[in-house]
Amino acid sequence: MYGSQSAANNMLALNLLYKGYIADARVFSCPQKRILPALLTAIPDTTSGRTAPSMTSAQSSYGYDSKHTQADADATAAIAADAKGAGANSDHHGPNAGQNILFAPGHVEFRDSPIIDHGGAGGIASIIDTDIYAPGTLTPGAPTGLESEILGGSP
Repeated sequence: MYGSQSAANNMLALNLLYKGYIADARVFSCPQKRILPALLTAIPDTTSGRTAPSMTSAQSSYGYDSKHTQADADATAAIAADAKGAGANSDHHGPNAGQNILFAPGHVEFRDSPIIDHGGAGGIASIIDTDIYAPGTLTPGAPTGLESEILGGSP
């Protein structure tokens, strides 16, 4: 696929948005699962090109998938979501209740399952990513750009 991912690499990629594109660190804190203000004020400013140290999973309520490219801008490609909880889903909205998912084109949907049905494409009747939080869960033979592996964030 795109190489190995880690929660630390994903947090570094998410951190690159602050302060160049996102001026207020509270954006990284879900209203349902707030991050302590002291942690938010400690998020490094990367506008000077400095990339280390990066924000940590404890400084964001959200996980991110850093392996997608602009070529993957399919309407069903998940690129960020509420951080995974103890079960299959996020716990931000209640125990294992579900997660808000940011899709590549920029829309957000609440889903009560980590499964995304991408529909059919490229001669494959149905393309399903059975777990947006884990690698290797996409229908065999499907375009790899549809698979998500959202890591990081504070559960």
